[in-house]
Amino acid sequence: MKNGISPGDSSRLSLTVALAAADTLSKAIAHANAMQEESGAWSRLRGEFPPESEPTSWSVKVLSGHDGEAERVKRGLAFLLRDQRPDGS
Repeated sequence: MKNGISPGDSSRLSLTVALAAADTLSKAIAHANAMQEESGAWSRLRGEFPPESEPTSWSVKVLSGHDGEAERVKRGLAFLLRDQRPDGS
């Protein structure tokens, strides 16, 4: 037994960690979906702050790697393009 984990426990531990990570990710995606504004953007705290590029870019980055989120990603990217200034900032 190493670190309180016997060899047979390591596979169960790996499965538990993987399932917990998948559950956390699905909850995060659901939360991001619920927080998207009508404009396609996200804010730091919906209803308290205006939509901004930074939280929108993070949400787009996370959602772009998951099936079924293409429309939300597209709306987020459209906001980013509208919000970008002529100098690129």
